[in-house]
Amino acid sequence: LGKYMLVFFGYTYCPDICPTELQVMSAALDQLGLEADRIQPIFVSIDPARDTPEVLKAYVANFGPRLIGLTGTQEQITAAETAYRVYAKKVTDDKSSAGYTFDHTSLMYLMDPKGDYVAHFTHATPVERIVERNALSPAAALRRPTAAGVRKTNKKQPIWSCYFLEGEGETKVYKLTSRVH
Repeated sequence: LGKYMLVFFGYTYCPDICPTELQVMSAALDQLGLEADRIQPIFVSIDPARDTPEVLKAYVANFGPRLIGLTGTQEQITAAETAYRVYAKKVTDDKSSAGYTFDHTSLMYLMDPKGDYVAHFTHATPVERIVERNALSPAAALRRPTAAGVRKTNKKQPIWSCYFLEGEGETKVYKLTSRVH
């Protein structure tokens, strides 16, 4: 994408953490003003069975025009979860209309334009802290990690990596591909 990215993994049927975290993400971008144009917010679904492109399109529209929703096959989503070290487990839930819900990591990842990890934020991180830690703010520039600070393995795929996206027109819903940079 060539931009900084704020990435969050969740699902559209999430009753609390996911919509709250996406509202926080949206509020942080609003506080950044014009600088927010250099950041692409991304929501990656962990529930491909229910989160179809149509469902994602309607869902991400609730959090502003910038948010991109991602989906794919279960294998592609699992690969993205592994790359970002996201925990996601389907859990039986008799209260859910689908009969299940998810336990999952609730971290927002800030990635640089190359797809390398910069920082992460928990669901309890206030909007002001996210804006302060944002890679584009002058204060954050002093704390920006060097290449030596980003952990990588000797494997072909870095621990932190960004998946390239294949778009479907103006819907702002994308499918994950298996390619990494």
